[in-house]
Amino acid sequence: MLSCWEQPQDVCRFGLFHSAYSRDGFFFRLLNLQDAEARHTLRDVIGEEAEQLVYNYCSPELPFCIEEWLSDEKAQLANGNGTERFPVRLGREMDKPFYDIPSRADPEKMIRLSAKDVAKYLIVFVADVAEQMSMTMTYRDIYHEAHPSKVWPGSGVPAFGFSFFSRALFSARSHLDVVPPVFNHCTAVLTPEDEVTALKCYWSGVQQQQWDEPEWNPQHAEALFREATEKNPWVAEPHVMLAQLLFMRQQFSEAVHHAACALEIFYQWGTCWDKRHPFAQWVGFTRMTLLRAKRCEEGQKVLPSMTLNPSSRPGSEVTYLQDLLKHFDEFTEKQVSSSTTSRISSRL
Repeated sequence: MLSCWEQPQDVCRFGLFHSAYSRDGFFFRLLNLQDAEARHTLRDVIGEEAEQLVYNYCSPELPFCIEEWLSDEKAQLANGNGTERFPVRLGREMDKPFYDIPSRADPEKMIRLSAKDVAKYLIVFVADVAEQMSMTMTYRDIYHEAHPSKVWPGSGVPAFGFSFFSRALFSARSHLDVVPPVFNHCTAVLTPEDEVTALKCYWSGVQQQQWDEPEWNPQHAEALFREATEKNPWVAEPHVMLAQLLFMRQQFSEAVHHAACALEIFYQWGTCWDKRHPFAQWVGFTRMTLLRAKRCEEGQKVLPSMTLNPSSRPGSEVTYLQDLLKHFDEFTEKQVSSSTTSRISSRL
């Protein structure tokens, strides 16, 4: 994801090893934070600049917890003596050149971080959580709990967090070397209320997909997915679902539009929101959805196919994978304007 967002090499390598020393809220570690030899070992692998970012990320007591920042007024958390633990109001510009944050090893000591470094920590944290985010997260809900209240993998419902992501990236953007394309290049902020509504609409629509049940109401599901795309336009999966329903009732032009929207969002993020299927499968299915809708819009057969041979019985047609790939280039990618299209291939 960080590479997809064209982040500098030190940030990408920092992302790979961001918790190598363990950090606040994540207690697994590869190397000892207080061992000078361990730091030399990591520097030899990822370089001095990236290792320093990892060290500074793991050293302070950073309250990188989504639940703690769900409301803007709760963004400034205080410890026992009233000192701000992390005095950055998410969703606002960082207006200080540096920030002092208590050390994990010794809360009486402060670690000074530049605004640029804080921005790097925010973008890595967003990428880290977005890639693995679900309602039941193993390390948060299972591994660290002696008496967990949840069971893995959970219900499959996507998790809440995009409003947090939008505020974090909004605060980070002016201090980043390259601003990610998500959230309209990190200028838009999603409200928690809209995110909750979108999530409820999406999951209600998904749960209604009982094709063999008489109460299945595709019109109602379509309305739910439409509302989800309107309330949270920064996730792709509601567009994928809506494109399928539009294709079913032969609204091919609008199906093309929503499938193209979904692909562009997938390419911007480099990960999926709904973790029930892998990212590559979401992208592959959406490309096929767009291809089929575009061909039908132009009055062609749903797939590029041909009769196996002149003596074949009617309906005996085949689709060559080479033709599919050619039509992907012809139809699918031309509908998507995102500049990340070529870079995303490394994640597929």
